[in-house]
Amino acid sequence: MHASLSFKASVANAVVARATTAPRVDRASTAVRAGKTIDTNNRREMMKKNQELAAKKAADAKKKAAALAEKNKAAAARAAEAKKAALAKAEAKRKEMQKKTANLNKTVGGSSKFARSYSKPVNMKDPLEGKTFGGFLSGLFGKK
Repeated sequence: MHASLSFKASVANAVVARATTAPRVDRASTAVRAGKTIDTNNRREMMKKNQELAAKKAADAKKKAAALAEKNKAAAARAAEAKKAALAKAEAKRKEMQKKTANLNKTVGGSSKFARSYSKPVNMKDPLEGKTFGGFLSGLFGKK
C-alpha cells in the first residue's frame, strides 16, 4: 500500500511540474495522436488550400475539355464536308464514265466499234454429234 501512495504522489508531482514548466498551448488547435503533435489549424489551412487547388485544376480541365470538344466538332464538320465533296466527285466521275461508254457504244453506219472489239466465239463442231450410247454400263460391257 505504501508503494501505491508514493506512485500517486510522484504522478501528481509530475503533473504539477509539467503544468508549471510547459508553455501554454492552444488545446483547441493541437491534438496528440500516436506520439505526434498535429497542429489542426495548419492542417485545416492546408486542406483548404488543397481543395482550392483541386477546384482550380477541375475548372481548368473543364475548360480544356470544352475547347477540345469544340475543336472536335469543327473537325467533324470539316470531315462531313469532305465526305460530301468526295461523294459528289465520285458521282460526277461515274456520270462521265457513263457518257464515255455510251459514246463508245454508239453505232456508226449500223455497226458498233465497241461490239466488234471483242473476239468472236470459236466455231467448233460437237465431237459427240451423231453418236449413240446404249446406257450407263454399256460402255463397259457392251459389244466389241
